[in-house]
Amino acid sequence: MFTEDQITAAEAEAATAERALEAAKAALDAAPYSDVAAGHFATAAQDAARKSANARELREALTEQAAAVQLAATREEREKAAGKQITAAGRELEAGHKEVVRRAEAAQQALAELMAAATAYSDLTEAHGGALLAQGLDLGAGQAGARESYEGWEVRVKGRSYLSVDPGQVSAYVLRRVGEARLSDMHWLLPRLWATCVTFEDRADGIAASLSKPRVVAHVPLPGIAAAAS
Repeated sequence: MFTEDQITAAEAEAATAERALEAAKAALDAAPYSDVAAGHFATAAQDAARKSANARELREALTEQAAAVQLAATREEREKAAGKQITAAGRELEAGHKEVVRRAEAAQQALAELMAAATAYSDLTEAHGGALLAQGLDLGAGQAGARESYEGWEVRVKGRSYLSVDPGQVSAYVLRRVGEARLSDMHWLLPRLWATCVTFEDRADGIAASLSKPRVVAHVPLPGIAAAAS
């Protein structure tokens, strides 16, 4: 914290240094070829510049300090006047925060269970596909058979196909479906998921076709944010 007395003392030192500089300049003018006079002038000039800058910076700091004190008092008054709004904001935001955490926890658990189910299903396609291939049943024209490719296993049983499921891909597909129903078309997430999910809808086992369609909600700004922006 700076005081007016400190600033006054600094300004007095600067004024004294300025008078000393004037005297040194007069001495140098009287003896322009004197190394001593030139040295005294250079020292006085540096001292005057330093003390003048110091006094100016202290004065600016004191002014900023006074403005900050005034602003703090004004801010305190504004916060007191907005007491009801602040209380309501704290209550509603805390409730909203807790709801997001609760829903995120539930989604996290559901996602973990989805990935576990996809992994277990893929293990089954591998086990049964391997067993059918061991019996000489590939994916020919019959009603049962299997094949393995770089994408995983495809198993046919009584004419119906079952394919390995990548746990990450099915999770990303579900997220994309919900995102398309709930997010703006311009949201950054949707194009990032598109390439991962584009082939999922064409699966021969119809997993994608079996899913219910999420309810579409028009993307609109929150009323409070819209009002604040207008």
